[in-house]
Amino acid sequence: MSPVLQVRDYSLDYLTRGNSQRVLQNVTLSIEPGEVLGLVGESGSGKTSLAWAIMRHLPGNAREAPVGVLRLGDTDLRAASSKALETIRGRRMSMVFQDPSTALNPTLSIGRQVSEVLVRHRGLSEKDAWRAAIEALEHVDLRDPAGLMKRYPHEASGGEKQRVVIATAFACRPELIVFDEPTTALDVSARKPAWPRFISRTIWRWWRASPTGWRSWKRAVSSRKRRPIVSSPRRPMNTRAAWWPRCRDPSIGW
Repeated sequence: MSPVLQVRDYSLDYLTRGNSQRVLQNVTLSIEPGEVLGLVGESGSGKTSLAWAIMRHLPGNAREAPVGVLRLGDTDLRAASSKALETIRGRRMSMVFQDPSTALNPTLSIGRQVSEVLVRHRGLSEKDAWRAAIEALEHVDLRDPAGLMKRYPHEASGGEKQRVVIATAFACRPELIVFDEPTTALDVSARKPAWPRFISRTIWRWWRASPTGWRSWKRAVSSRKRRPIVSSPRRPMNTRAAWWPRCRDPSIGW
């Protein structure tokens, strides 16, 4: 079985005034079906840049090296057209952003935003999508999901919005989910040490609902006994010398 995600010899620069800054250097990694992989590094070490590269959401001053592979299953992400990527994002891969406020439209109700994603990427009717959206919000332990569906983003707390974004990512049943600092906006009760149990339980619920689904995220839980450091702002990320914590059983609370 081929990897869900394959990154090989990938390098990335950012153009600055009269100069360029190498932020990713020969990154190589793969994620197998059913595998969870965590990436740890200092702030500014390139973790988010790698996530944006995978999602094909790079800023205008980003410059990719000519060589290097980014593949989602059998799809070459670097060669995919903008139209193809519109279908791939959401349906085949999703991302949970660090700031949920930037991922939600303030002019639309939460229910409409979640259900519209399900209509587009899962082909559900509006009625079925609304019902599936409520079920998705239940999976992330939100109180009164049906009531939350009628509210607007500004009427929800930061923790509630973060859980909505997480629920939306899982609800589409993609092959790959990338998490970028997903605990930043969560309430204290869902952070360390409760975070490992919360996310493991969430993954396991969706795993049972979709046995062929594959999950991955970019964050390694800091409560592990070993603390891997793969890069720093002063040195471009190079995963050849990195230690990657992996977990193949999503029912395990780390």
